[in-house]
Amino acid sequence: MLNVSETWAAPVGSRTSGPAAEEASTAAGDAPWTRPALGAILVLAAALYGWGLPHAATNSFYSAAAYSAAHSWKAWFYGSLDPASFITVDKPPLSTMAQGLSVRVFGMGTWQMVLPSVLAGVGSVAVLHGAVRRAFGRRAGLVAALVLALTPITVAITRDNNPDPLMMFLTVCGLWALVRLFEDGRWRWALLFGAFFGLAFLAKMLQAFVPLPALVGAYLYAGPGGWWRRVRQMLAAGGALVVAGFWWPFAVDLTPAASRPYIGGSGATNSAWNLVIGYNGLSRVLGRGVGGSLTGGRGGGFGGGPAAGSAARSAAGSTARHFPGGGKGFHGGGGGGAFGGGSGLGRMFEQTLGGQISWLLPLAAVCLVGGLVLLGRHATTARTATQRGALIACGGWTVLGFAVFSFMNGTMHPYYTTLLAPGIAGTVAIGGRLLVRACRASLLWALVTVAGLLATAAWAIVVLQRTPDWQPWLTPAVALLAVVGTVGVLAGRPRRRMILAGAAVGLAATLLGPAAYAVDAAGSTATSGQGGSNPLAGPATGRGGFAGGGIRIGNRPGAGTSRSAQAQAQARAQTQARAGRRFGGGAFGGGAFGGGFGGGRDGGTVSAAVVKYLTEHRDGARWILAVGTSQQAAQLILSTHQPVVSMFGFTGSDSAMTASRMAELARSGELRYVELGGGRGGNASVDAWVQAHGTKVDVAGTTLYRLS
Repeated sequence: MLNVSETWAAPVGSRTSGPAAEEASTAAGDAPWTRPALGAILVLAAALYGWGLPHAATNSFYSAAAYSAAHSWKAWFYGSLDPASFITVDKPPLSTMAQGLSVRVFGMGTWQMVLPSVLAGVGSVAVLHGAVRRAFGRRAGLVAALVLALTPITVAITRDNNPDPLMMFLTVCGLWALVRLFEDGRWRWALLFGAFFGLAFLAKMLQAFVPLPALVGAYLYAGPGGWWRRVRQMLAAGGALVVAGFWWPFAVDLTPAASRPYIGGSGATNSAWNLVIGYNGLSRVLGRGVGGSLTGGRGGGFGGGPAAGSAARSAAGSTARHFPGGGKGFHGGGGGGAFGGGSGLGRMFEQTLGGQISWLLPLAAVCLVGGLVLLGRHATTARTATQRGALIACGGWTVLGFAVFSFMNGTMHPYYTTLLAPGIAGTVAIGGRLLVRACRASLLWALVTVAGLLATAAWAIVVLQRTPDWQPWLTPAVALLAVVGTVGVLAGRPRRRMILAGAAVGLAATLLGPAAYAVDAAGSTATSGQGGSNPLAGPATGRGGFAGGGIRIGNRPGAGTSRSAQAQAQARAQTQARAGRRFGGGAFGGGAFGGGFGGGRDGGTVSAAVVKYLTEHRDGARWILAVGTSQQAAQLILSTHQPVVSMFGFTGSDSAMTASRMAELARSGELRYVELGGGRGGNASVDAWVQAHGTKVDVAGTTLYRLS
């Protein structure tokens, strides 16, 4: 009988020496070439994530927060949208804290803001390698690192300033700490495991907890020591999570509202906990409306029903006329499907998401089931327990992530699925290592292995054929490599090197498609006009967009468009880039943005006449203008380098501005100008007060109200 436990080396760090140690090192995959191979993978990841960063697309919503964090420690702490801290962005501040520090050190520019994401992406690849290596050797660690580095949506989002790369890095660090806990059961690893997930919560709140039940369950099932000890360690990890992650919402809600900015995304509650549980929590999964509140907040915003969607589209049209582009991307009243397809079992495989994350899902399923069967046949030892726990953790991570992202009914951006990538990479590496080992002694397992490779290659061909005119050589190349790999695995038995060579070729067949998408994502954002609000890799296949108002999401031409359509899209992108250079204020720090941030790599520009008028007629006001939404405010902040009020937050559902607050700001002289009509429904009492007490001023076709 095949004894899997005998095929693995002693635990990493073993101090044995002599022939036995050399044999153990070889069995674990610790060959001399593995270290340079890891270095090459990290260089590849750095190149994919960091190529052409000065010209990369970014999200102006978070860019404005990074600028504010670099110029105000109060804005840095709260994650404020503007330097004067009127309202926060709708996420916790850890990501903008990192970006703000980078901007403070290196100056304001695109690469300075994206640098923390690039470091987090490369760090995720390195740490995942370390976690898998400790349980299954360096070869398995290399496979995990390579798969993660080449995941298309991971490349796309890591070249952006969204919080997802930092969240992914911290969750992978949590996996690494859990593997260490499996190895020796020391309490410090349990505390570190919880602390990493607490920090991941501060990057993107409850989304960071998607893989957590799988990791906790894996340790309770397969961890060392008795059951009660494992339970106590996970309780201690939970305590560390609370301390590391929940201090910020507690601190925010304990601070008097008058002494802090309004909490964006909290509806009418102005509570960080409503942001956690409602807007960034259950409403994302249950689809209660992007701007809705589960704890008493005012509804509205996109996804809030047909009426809300109509008002949103109308307001966004007004926004686009004067402050187009910017923001995180939005859709008209249709729930999450406008970005990531309709919810259901097939969501990960449909047009938009299929080319971003699904490439290795068939292989991951085979590796998970096959690996669990192989490990389950043998007596539990300290080594096999660690291996079993690591496989359950990565496999459970994949299953839970797949289920949550497939069936969630709230807003579903494709880049959310980057959280799936470490689970898929770890499952393929660990289960694949077990299957390849089993091929030497069993024809059945050899057939299972090649079936997984062939099914995955076949799915890659299906995805590639959705855009047959894009890189047409990929389909025959994938088919050829899959056949060669299959022959190598089956004909090479029982010779170990032949099996490894065949498996390597088969793996190359499965990675060729995602690698092409990843390279496309790395090389095209600088020139194609792809927005930073909803980054995608590869050719355009079923990308969502905003219907009306001139704001486009994913407008990069792909193989599915005609030549004339491609030419028109390229012309639009070039026009936007030129407009950015002309109207963007010259880019912060002497033009470091390579296109002008006010020009909005998200796809729009701010009216130069409006900017000029506001800066010349500020009259000592704290904020130069109040506008309806955070997208408008972000573009103006980046163009003028001055504080701008977002009255109703990102979705228009926040009650940050009221008539009494507006009157107070007008009396104190802190606010002189207001633009109405961009608040996606706004607040009728605020509009009425401004119209009654303000004086209309027309600036280049834009109607402003001056408050006396």
